[in-house]
Amino acid sequence: MPAQPHIIAKMAALLLSSAAALIFLVSPSILSAAGQSQDVAEAPEITEPECSFWLDYDDDGEGDEPFEAEPGEYILQETPVVGGCTFKLNAPNAVTMLVESELRDWEAIVALKREPEPAEEFRMYPGRGKREGIAGSMRVTANLEGGTPRSAKIRNLTDGYRQEVQIPEQFRLLEISVTTPDGSRDRLELNVQSASGAYLHAHEKVSQSRPGLPDWVIHLAEEWQGEGYPQIADSIIARAEANTDGNSGANWWMWGFIGTWALIFIALLILGVVIIVTRKKETETRPAPGSKLF
Repeated sequence: MPAQPHIIAKMAALLLSSAAALIFLVSPSILSAAGQSQDVAEAPEITEPECSFWLDYDDDGEGDEPFEAEPGEYILQETPVVGGCTFKLNAPNAVTMLVESELRDWEAIVALKREPEPAEEFRMYPGRGKREGIAGSMRVTANLEGGTPRSAKIRNLTDGYRQEVQIPEQFRLLEISVTTPDGSRDRLELNVQSASGAYLHAHEKVSQSRPGLPDWVIHLAEEWQGEGYPQIADSIIARAEANTDGNSGANWWMWGFIGTWALIFIALLILGVVIIVTRKKETETRPAPGSKLF
């Protein structure tokens, strides 16, 4: 029996409503995924960073000694630093650039180079390290100068006494971040440690391989250095080396004395054997009393 027209219409309406409901449920997830992929594509990106830094002992603006900007690196406290970084920045959307450093009295000259336009330069320093509205693909150069912070720690002693000890301090040498209004972000960060001259000297002595020193001497020096007393650590190593050198000299003299007497004894022994053998041969070849040779 053929289906009635009104039944077919009801079935068609039901299918259309089901399809509409399915599209309504699926479309938000599709739009959300598309939005996420678009956000990822439009996030700012810092690539190909190259950085170089120097200690500027005479504070003339020219580097004197290069150092690596790494967490385990020690550099001298209260010393001028010059250097900087260059990198590529891809910012499809406008970003805010923030330049920060924990150098004392730091200042940075930042240059943005978009081909074929001329470079755009501006200065940044504490309290004025932000630049908004940066967009496009460009080469960024940041030249930095400032002074390394003092490394110290206040240790509370008994009876209310306080003491400043020499502990290395990790600080942020340079951080450059770029952020979009929706929170997408990329950054370049470099950290290093400042330390006193006494700490650097003791650290070098303790870390050197010393085959003549007992392990307990090295461990004791490391412990005092870690507590912030590098002069004591240096003194422990120096005294241990002096005692080792003194004992070494005494041992060489003693062994030399014994060796000399051993050689003399061996020489006398050989001489005695030679004399005995010579006398024995003379006795064998000497004719008996009253005998004739011819």
